[in-house]
Amino acid sequence: MIAAATEAPRNYLGKILLILSRRGLVESQKGLGGGFRLSRSPEKISLYDVVETIEDVTRWKECAFGGKACSDESPCVIHTRWGHVRDAYLSLLKNTSVAELVVSGALVSVPNDGPEPITSLIESNPQRRLQ
Repeated sequence: MIAAATEAPRNYLGKILLILSRRGLVESQKGLGGGFRLSRSPEKISLYDVVETIEDVTRWKECAFGGKACSDESPCVIHTRWGHVRDAYLSLLKNTSVAELVVSGALVSVPNDGPEPITSLIESNPQRRLQ
């Protein structure tokens, strides 16, 4: 199970998978043999696609301190440094695919007593259902 592999609470994971499904990143099927699978190949899904689905990263353009008047014309004390960090992070997300995480071994595998590891499910067939 994905919950066991990620050590995430099942209810929380269910909500995340529902959001990912609504955004078209995963597909779900209920019933016997059901589960979740990627809706397209992992090479075509960026980390940005995933993170933006879960957290509105467009709000990161706002002031790190929450200042309403913070801008390039009227910057807060860390405005420029925050901008560099934010831009580098967003670039990392946009330029890293889910497939790269699988290849690097960054995805966590399901314990041996469970179903096949998530990584092998994605590597062998990205359209195969994750249960």
